[in-house]
Amino acid sequence: MKESIQLLRKHKQYKEIIRQLSFGKDCCVNGLWGSSANLFAAAVANEHFYTKGLTPKILLVVPDAEDAREDWEDLKTFSNLPVTLFPAVEDIFNNESDAYEDIMAQRLFILNQLCRKNKDASHQTDVIVSSIQALIQPVPSKKTIGDNIVSFQKGQEYPMENLIGLLHSHHYQETSQVENQGEYAIRGGIIDIFPFATEIPCRIEYFGDEIESVRSFNVETQQSVAQINSCQILFVHKMYGLHPMQGEIQKTSLLDYLSGETTIILKEPTRIESKLRQMLEITDYKEALFTEEEIFKQLKTFTKITLSKLPFTTENNAYAFQVKAIDEFPRQIQDIVAEFKKITEAHDKTIVFCINPAEEQRFREITSGLFEGLQRFEL
Repeated sequence: MKESIQLLRKHKQYKEIIRQLSFGKDCCVNGLWGSSANLFAAAVANEHFYTKGLTPKILLVVPDAEDAREDWEDLKTFSNLPVTLFPAVEDIFNNESDAYEDIMAQRLFILNQLCRKNKDASHQTDVIVSSIQALIQPVPSKKTIGDNIVSFQKGQEYPMENLIGLLHSHHYQETSQVENQGEYAIRGGIIDIFPFATEIPCRIEYFGDEIESVRSFNVETQQSVAQINSCQILFVHKMYGLHPMQGEIQKTSLLDYLSGETTIILKEPTRIESKLRQMLEITDYKEALFTEEEIFKQLKTFTKITLSKLPFTTENNAYAFQVKAIDEFPRQIQDIVAEFKKITEAHDKTIVFCINPAEEQRFREITSGLFEGLQRFEL
């Protein structure tokens, strides 16, 4: 995958696009079909790779949730950078369901990472993928998140009974063994906690009223993994209250958490606008969401790239790539070999992508001996 990005970086038009972006100029890129758009996005993210302290480097905005999940999977394949999916809440006022809590925890996890980016280098969110639905749903402000986080560290005096009372009062559930976010378990002078909006649980061991150690642990084996600096506990229910999208006077968006150097990529902008208008027309809670005018006003402050399959603009900074979509590929082995011969003879180099190592191995097995003398393709 790295080689594919390197090949793209040698492309004349790509170099010019990056040059324009470095001057803070928006660009329109057309002709990118299928996964080629995500390969392009991954390459742009890599341009920021050595930019110290910049996180996220890319926010990719797509028309709907299905697109977001597919593009998230593609970007994880094309890039070695951490890629995160920012999910949308299906029903913003139904905060009683497990699905609601899971999605809120995912959203808060990303926001918390962005808040901590300058405090802990291990908390990186280099590429974020978001549907337009997720983007127009307000989020808690940085102050609200900060006010609802308590940190515990080694050597701190904080009686265990006080910590248990704090967890109970903020809807953490006591269990015999911690497995999910929002749970805690007590064993003598040890308390295991899996805070909301975090990736790993923590194990706090007491000596009297003093915290003797803080460690991460594996929920499957229940074994301690490593000493950690601190354990952050986030109080989700208090943060959102009864009406999660109306908890603050001034609405805050994900965009408020981004550095001004973040590049925004809008994939299929006409579909994004159409989807946005459709959502705002059918919802009964327009006042709880960002309007089209509000969200695009915020987007104007960032350097942007629009990606389209077809050319929809005649602007100066418009660039077209000649990417062809294959409608149907042969199914018979001999026909596949014949098609590969045509492709490789027409190009200096051909790269075949397999979705995982097992598929690559299977491809090699079924084509063993069939590509002798055909050296200009790679897996």
